[in-house]
Amino acid sequence: MEKIYQVWHFRISEIEDFDWDNKKQAPQRLGVYSSEQNAQAAVERLHERPEFAQWPDGFRICECFLDNDSWVDGFVVEYLPDEG
Repeated sequence: MEKIYQVWHFRISEIEDFDWDNKKQAPQRLGVYSSEQNAQAAVERLHERPEFAQWPDGFRICECFLDNDSWVDGFVVEYLPDEG
C-alpha cells in the first residue's frame, strides 16, 4: 500500500490537552507529503512562522495509506432530549 504523510497543527502544547469540543482549537491540516522526510521538512519550515509561535509543540505528522478505509467503525451520534 502506498503511504502519504499529513502534517497537522493543533493549538495546544501537548496532544493530551486537546479539547475536541473547543472550536477554537480545531486542528489544521497544513499539507500532504509523499515521504516522512518531506513532512518533517515542512514542519521545520512552518515551525518558524509567527502564527505557530504560541503552540510550537502542536505539530503532528500522521501516516496514512492510500485506497484504504481508515474509519470503519463510524461515529457515535448523541441526541439531546427535546426541550419542549
